[in-house]
Amino acid sequence: MAILTLATTAVERAEHYRSLLWDTAHMVSFDSPLPDVPDEE
Repeated sequence: MAILTLATTAVERAEHYRSLLWDTAHMVSFDSPLPDVPDEE
């Protein structure tokens, strides 16, 4: 789990910072620590 936050007092730049945070969130990856177990039939 990752929690990404960004705080600023520059209200007029809120959309820019929101876009920056959105782009950063899309670069985060997660590798499952659990082994790959096939489904049982």
